[in-house]
Amino acid sequence: GTERDMDALASDETFETWSSPTCSDDLDWWSNKTDAALLALRFETDRRHVGSCQDVLDICWDPRDRKSTLVRRLCSLTCGCDRHERMLITLDGCSSSCLDERTKAMSIADCTDDQRTGAALFGNINDAKTYFVYITKTYQLGGGPFPLFRQFGCEALTRLPRLTSDFLCGRIHGTNISKLAPVQTLRWLCPVTCGCTFDATGCPFNC
Repeated sequence: GTERDMDALASDETFETWSSPTCSDDLDWWSNKTDAALLALRFETDRRHVGSCQDVLDICWDPRDRKSTLVRRLCSLTCGCDRHERMLITLDGCSSSCLDERTKAMSIADCTDDQRTGAALFGNINDAKTYFVYITKTYQLGGGPFPLFRQFGCEALTRLPRLTSDFLCGRIHGTNISKLAPVQTLRWLCPVTCGCTFDATGCPFNC
């Protein structure tokens, strides 16, 4: 049944066995499983019209349930699992091949803050807004980070309340020491301001 198909698709073993060796949308890759995957996606998202990953793109940023995890598993490329610029809140469900692409990008990135501001700072301004709005509301952060980042870029981290900047940078409060964060941080975007020259965890490899 559809629920059994969905549970099978949700298992790490099944996913890694059937997953494409390159970063792609597994919904398209599984030529002999696509019908089952598509039915599971329609069932879990409660969207009967779903025909491709583009139809569930908006769910990629929702970190709260297995619905979004399944979307990221079946649509890793469309969700942007391979690129930090897509500002995903969590990487749960992303294929290992797409995560490898993220790692490669970090391996060649410079240990410098991105100097851009406004829309140019992010790959997609709507992705960035979704990221900041969710984090600000969920973790009750102050300072209005999204407008400040649009205006000042990485310098916004020095203008925000320290608790907010520490959270966005994945730091233990009041220090430059990294900690395991519940969401993706901005250490890839603003490594110097985030303290990567002191603690390079989660930062470009050149830090």
